[in-house]
Amino acid sequence: MKRNFAPKRTPVRIKATRPGKLGGPGYLTRPDVTRRKILRKCVRKYSYRSCVGSLVAMKVWGKRTFTVAQLRKIERDLLWMRRTFRPGSSTRNPSESRILAILRNLNRESERC
Repeated sequence: MKRNFAPKRTPVRIKATRPGKLGGPGYLTRPDVTRRKILRKCVRKYSYRSCVGSLVAMKVWGKRTFTVAQLRKIERDLLWMRRTFRPGSSTRNPSESRILAILRNLNRESERC
């Protein structure tokens, strides 16, 4: 009697980011200030969404290979990216996006009065 077997599942592959996009090898061994400079350059050159995608891919890929401390660094970088750059923004200066957000809030408050 022949048994019906489920088809073999192929492993899910995560697309590698562009080489050098996050400063090349050793991204996680660099200090916070240097990593943030790299992320600023990445947002300027590619886009916010693309850089966050690279960090998320690194996080998913490293779930079983990175240490807990390295995964925390990636999480901190993701949070910093979300706080500094608004989704879809491509402003070159992070303080510009903060100033624009403050002005928008002021305009909304003035419209309510």
